Amino acid sequence: MRGFQSKRQLQIVFIILIALIVLGIGYASISAINLIINGDAIASVNDANFDVHFMGTSSLSGNVTPIGSASISNQDNKVALFDVGGMAKVGDYVVATYTIINNSKGVGANISLKITNSNSDYFKVTEAVTDSQLQAGDTTTGTIKVEMIKTPIDIEVSTSITGTLIVSPIEDEEATGSSLTTVESIPGPESFTTDSWATIQKAVQDNNTSVYNVGDTRTVTINGVDYTVRLANKISGEHCGDDDMEYSQTACGFVVEFVDIVETRAMNSIGT
Repeated sequence: MRGFQSKRQLQIVFIILIALIVLGIGYASISAINLIINGDAIASVNDANFDVHFMGTSSLSGNVTPIGSASISNQDNKVALFDVGGMAKVGDYVVATYTIINNSKGVGANISLKITNSNSDYFKVTEAVTDSQLQAGDTTTGTIKVEMIKTPIDIEVSTSITGTLIVSPIEDEEATGSSLTTVESIPGPESFTTDSWATIQKAVQDNNTSVYNVGDTRTVTINGVDYTVRLANKISGEHCGDDDMEYSQTACGFVVEFVDIVETRAMNSIGT
């Protein structure tokens, strides 16, 4: 009886081993099958994927109190409208500032502004875009500046101005956001007292400092403390760059000095 049971157990074990071997071979044969997929992936062109336009509320600024408005066309959000007054003489200007968004889906954009001006005899219109390239989802600023270049006499003059976005798609990763038009958007020099340092720097680089006079002052704030600075020099003397220690280098180029420090040193030297 025990011999029969032993043989039966042996047969069961043998059958189980055979089953395991068969399963193992079956598993091995399945894992050796390669999965091959044939077909084409097609991406269709959709203009809706490339969308660059003006957005939000535009603003006005200038050296006069502007009258009018800067808006976006209801028919085409790539068109900016500029309806403004308040200018009366040469040098008066108003700047309209617009927000531009690249609302594209994964597509970068080259951006510029095209301006029309119906009265170039009396008005000069310039445009600038802070970033000429935008990645998808980014925003930048566009400005339109209108300046009177001729004072009207006994007549009322006007002009019609429009700004249109000119955009073209580029690879999103190529849109760096850098642009030389940032420099062009810096206002021209008007007063050492009120101009931004960016305007003053550009004026010096362009040798366009005729409106600045030696002795002009302005206030600067450093760490919460106000200081008065003064334009001390605009020209370069013949000894500039020399090793002559007796020649004051404050007579070299565009020099701005701190009035408080200079006067304090002068008083100290008198006291000694």
